[in-house]
Amino acid sequence: MLISCGMLSSPLQAEIAQQSLIIREQPVVEPNLMFTLDDSGSMSYNFVPDNELEDQVFAYHPREPERYVYAVQGVLPTDDKTVIGARRRSPQINKIYYNPEVRYRPWIDPNSVGLDADGKPVYKFLANADPKAAYVHWNYQAGGREAGTRNIRVDLTGNQRRERLNICARPRRAGDDFRNELCPPLREATQVAPATWYEYIGPDRDKPSEQQKNTMANYRRVSIKDHQHFDRGEGRTDCTPNGEKKFRCTQAQEYQNFANWYQYHRTRMHVAIASV
Repeated sequence: MLISCGMLSSPLQAEIAQQSLIIREQPVVEPNLMFTLDDSGSMSYNFVPDNELEDQVFAYHPREPERYVYAVQGVLPTDDKTVIGARRRSPQINKIYYNPEVRYRPWIDPNSVGLDADGKPVYKFLANADPKAAYVHWNYQAGGREAGTRNIRVDLTGNQRRERLNICARPRRAGDDFRNELCPPLREATQVAPATWYEYIGPDRDKPSEQQKNTMANYRRVSIKDHQHFDRGEGRTDCTPNGEKKFRCTQAQEYQNFANWYQYHRTRMHVAIASV
């Protein structure tokens, strides 16, 4: 036992081999990296997961185009009555919708990426989105009938009036052709507040069976236009410190964060590009 302990404590015995004990001459293996990116049509969706009204696409702003790969049913409302608007505009249900506790940055400028003198990576971000003129499809290179959508810019502040698309009263019926069917209009709605989200406040927020209950009592609407400041957690470092791991954001800062989300993180493809 004493001999065994002594052998285990020896530095020589504890050293881990850095070369193969089987192959005498090591082959030269060049570094290899494979990058894949899903570019299927569903990457244009502005919602996750798929089981939340699968294949049904809605706009967040009245001036968004009627088609972006797939036909758009209509605009999601921002009232206190319509469940479809609350669910798709809730970050607890739609996992890629705007979450006010997250700081959204522009994409990294690919032309700025490099190494500093110490060999550490350096980069710069693209310009912040303009809350009054945010791009719907930043750097979109589509041709054909969608070519005209690449330069559309929208005002995310205040209320915005209905234009071509219906403001939806409910989603289309099951079995309808999702490529052509438009949502039934919310007759009394003439405008929406694009910079709006709904906090899920229902019981057991992490239990799917509770989240599937379509009742507005489970949601609290928040529109940036209705508040002058917002108290946030440690993730919102773009705002003013207001206690330990807390920050206070002005209305302008919240609009800026929302605009960055809208222009750079709104769809599945936007999120994928931002993560690279």
